[in-house]
Amino acid sequence: MPSTVTAGIGISSFSSGVISKVSTSKKVETKVLKDYSGAFSTAATFDPTGEFSADGQGDYPSITLGVASSNIPSTISGGVIIIDSFSKTEKADDFASWSYKGKWFPGAS
Repeated sequence: MPSTVTAGIGISSFSSGVISKVSTSKKVETKVLKDYSGAFSTAATFDPTGEFSADGQGDYPSITLGVASSNIPSTISGGVIIIDSFSKTEKADDFASWSYKGKWFPGAS
């Protein structure tokens, strides 16, 4: 009898579609100040941003380039999210494939 595996295998940041790969990254700008002797004095971070991409097969998701409110990984929320590229490929002997990429600006409104 088949059993269900729930050990974190597979993609959980999207709830629909045939997604084969999702990538997300987050980063911040940093500024480090040194004291008169050249030693680190203080540091600050600012302007957090992120990027994401999704690849899949089969039916294309309904993607609109520009500011997005859907088709984004569940690990990204708030701020302004922009989908800036979408591509699709159709072959005679394989399922259609597609991919898209976007940027996330959590401090923007």
